[in-house]
Amino acid sequence: MMSFQPSAVQFGPLGYTAAAEASYKVFTAAGATGTILANCRFQVGVATALSVVGQYVDDAFQIAVEPAYDSRLLEEIPQIVAVIPHDALVIQWNLATELSIIEVRRPVYLDQVWNGILDRVVRAAEIVPDGVELGLHFCFRDFEFNDFPLPADLDGIVDLTNGISGLVGRSIDWIHFPVPKHTRDGNYFAPVEQLNLHDETQLFHGVIHTGDDIAMTHHQIALAAQRVASFGVASECGLGDLAASEITPVLAKNSVDCRPKVTGARQGPML
Repeated sequence: MMSFQPSAVQFGPLGYTAAAEASYKVFTAAGATGTILANCRFQVGVATALSVVGQYVDDAFQIAVEPAYDSRLLEEIPQIVAVIPHDALVIQWNLATELSIIEVRRPVYLDQVWNGILDRVVRAAEIVPDGVELGLHFCFRDFEFNDFPLPADLDGIVDLTNGISGLVGRSIDWIHFPVPKHTRDGNYFAPVEQLNLHDETQLFHGVIHTGDDIAMTHHQIALAAQRVASFGVASECGLGDLAASEITPVLAKNSVDCRPKVTGARQGPML
């Protein structure tokens, strides 16, 4: 089997900095015309190196590729911060493959899996400077795209979140948990009772789904409210994979006021 040394792998610019700088110009232009409200921040979503390499690189080569990709990725965050004002910027780290690794659905080269994941997420979180908002977005896309059975509940995500929250030294502004469209059982949310977050961290449940009626969204909100007093609502996994025709219905659903039905639920970013 072919092999090579980790030192042989190098990455040039990954494109995050260039894309962020170009997109921020569009964002500021939209703000100047009132299309975007003045209190909105510009969000840059970044998939962790482990998410990318775990998904797209053969197991035999991960040990050489992942450290090099991670090093280059972390160089791009300061570059982004240098061209966008801190008070206008959000960095959101997207974690997908990490969850399938924890659920033992996907192999990984790490000798100490749990500590290895924590070390990487903490390092990624802490490279975001104070003044820039930080979000963590957990995702089940890796399960769906690879036909893995979805987790029965949020236990693995809550454990990982508690580990991250206990180690990250800076503020974490929000954490987003995915909620599968078919979730109709309150036991899915039960592990949230063991969640330990920073005081400033807001929890968002992804209970807004495409092609779904608002009754199911309200049902999932009610289930979650049995386990945690205060949380926000968001789409299950962002808007990036949606067709243009699907965006307006999803945004319209998010604008529906859920508070008369469930005390403590608040609307939030679509992530």
